[in-house]
Amino acid sequence: MLSDDVICEILIMSATGIIGWLWNVLWRKIVAAEGANDTLEAKLSSLEVKLASDYVRIEHLLEFERSLFARLDRWEDKIDRAVERMYDAKNKPSHD
Repeated sequence: MLSDDVICEILIMSATGIIGWLWNVLWRKIVAAEGANDTLEAKLSSLEVKLASDYVRIEHLLEFERSLFARLDRWEDKIDRAVERMYDAKNKPSHD
């Protein structure tokens, strides 16, 4: 039969082995998380550069706004002229 000292040593070695294995698993997860963090940081940095180069500049937006409103003003004028012609034609005195 095993003595108390041997049983105690087996339990200590088993516990140490389990703690070492858990430490190794945790360490690998930490290293993987740091690698993922570096990758995520690089992607975020490239996205910041891409956003800074692709956003609409205020000058382009104002130019677009001016051209859009100019076109809408022309449509409004055409509609007004058409309505005036229809009104004039309707209210024109007939020469019977």
